[in-house]
Amino acid sequence: MAYDLRDYVEDLRKAGELVEIDDEVDWNYEIPAYEV
Repeated sequence: MAYDLRDYVEDLRKAGELVEIDDEVDWNYEIPAYEV
């Protein structure tokens, strides 16, 4: 069980549920715009 954001992200990574974007994000766009 995750107790903070770092644990939660690590749990997602281990479960293969985390999608990480290596490209630079334009500050004019919000992050949810990159969600699929």
